[in-house]
Amino acid sequence: MKKNDFNIAVEKMWDAFERLKTYYSPSLDKKNSVNKIIEIISNNDEVFKGFFEKEFIELTYIGNNFRIRHHETTKINIEDEKHYMYLYMRCLSLISMSLNYLKKVIYFVNNFTVNIRRMCEVSLLSRKIVIKTSKRT
Repeated sequence: MKKNDFNIAVEKMWDAFERLKTYYSPSLDKKNSVNKIIEIISNNDEVFKGFFEKEFIELTYIGNNFRIRHHETTKINIEDEKHYMYLYMRCLSLISMSLNYLKKVIYFVNNFTVNIRRMCEVSLLSRKIVIKTSKRT
C-alpha cells in the first residue's frame, strides 16, 4: 500500500467515527448521542465508562488536530505510514466495539417492533373474525 492509501483509509475511518457519534441524532445532539453510546458499550460500569469517554475524546482530538480530516497548515502532519496504520486500527477498534453493542440494541428494538406488529396483526385478525361472526347472526 502507498502512503496516500493509508491517508485516505484513515480519513474515511475518521468520517465513520464522526458519523458514529451522531448515531442517536436527531433525537439527541452529538454530545448526548456519544454519552448514550458510552453508557451502552460500558454496561454502565464506571471504570469502562471513564475509559471509553477518554477514548472518544482522544480520537476526536486526533481527528481535529492531525492532518486527517482537516488539512490546514496548522494541523500536525503524519509522516510515518505505520502511524497511519496505528491510528486506523485504533479508530476501527472503537467503531467495531460500539457497533457490536449497538447491533444488540438494534436487534432488541427490531425484535420488539416485530412482536408488537405481530400482536397488532393478531388483534386485527381477531377483530375481523369477531366482525364476520357477528354479521352472520
